[in-house]
Amino acid sequence: MNRVGYIDVARGISIILVVAFHSNLKVIFPGFLDAMGLFRMPLFFFLSGVFFNFRSGAKKFVVLRIDALLKPYFITLFLVLTYSVIFQGDEFFGQFLGILYGNGDTIKWSPMWFLTHLFVVHLFCYFVLKYFEFQNWSVLAKFTVVFIMFAVGCYFLSCFWNKEINIFNNVYFLVGLPFSIDLVLISSSFFLMGNFLRKQVVNFQINNFYLLISVFIFLVVCLFTDSKVDLNKRIYSYPLFSLLASVSGIYFVLCFSKIVSGFNVVGRILSYIGESSLFILIFHMYIGIVSYKVLVEYLESDVLISIVAFIISIGFSLVIKEVVSNNRVLSALYLPLKRK
Repeated sequence: MNRVGYIDVARGISIILVVAFHSNLKVIFPGFLDAMGLFRMPLFFFLSGVFFNFRSGAKKFVVLRIDALLKPYFITLFLVLTYSVIFQGDEFFGQFLGILYGNGDTIKWSPMWFLTHLFVVHLFCYFVLKYFEFQNWSVLAKFTVVFIMFAVGCYFLSCFWNKEINIFNNVYFLVGLPFSIDLVLISSSFFLMGNFLRKQVVNFQINNFYLLISVFIFLVVCLFTDSKVDLNKRIYSYPLFSLLASVSGIYFVLCFSKIVSGFNVVGRILSYIGESSLFILIFHMYIGIVSYKVLVEYLESDVLISIVAFIISIGFSLVIKEVVSNNRVLSALYLPLKRK
């Protein structure tokens, strides 16, 4: 593996944690997966920011991000919408509006909220990096701005969540803003952190003292506080403690990924999973639910059923990725179009 191959291993670990959180393993191991949740999504945004390219013009940038993020989102959910309306008799208009709204609570395949939100994060961070030249600021200024963004984002986190609004004498409940724009300051703080620490991440070397400290902090937060992170549900409780756990977890995963990348077979498997994270993100939940329902008929142990369904949800997503990658039409629908 090349010198930054371990980053794909870290992506693989990140998406595996996402799949586990959305599987029945969450019911069996709630404490463990809640602890992993302290850094699961922050790690995802941090890694997304490491190789973020903002050098192109604004128009080209937006087109490329629509092609890479919104295209698979809308294609998949409109196919799900068509199937549910025709074969399950579901109502069309409400589901259609939910897809356009683009939040986890307004779509059937909730994990895909990440694609719409990542699109917003890319636009926001492009603006910050391109027009404020954030990358040229001092290290102290960068960390100060990122921390302020995070603090402000946490302060307003609940402003648009489960809020009652009245429109033409009809009562509705807000479940966040469209495309989870209300989360953008929190998620962008980790994204920008990954971007301005790019050199350190690419040339990452394990520091045993920092590793020990990160593990210690993470365990203290998990064992002695009620910190919890679930951005989709607008939860970032005890923000300072949760932030410490998030940063510590990110550092630990980078160290672990660096070590694992040195093992040929395991490293390649996790790297491949990381490279396929888009397809795993899109399809894992539905595959996992169907697999669990089928396995219940043949197996008795709920733990075994959950583990097998978890493995199938990842494995079959990888199969879909290979099918799509080797089909010209499906590639055009799900993968970024090749440009000169």
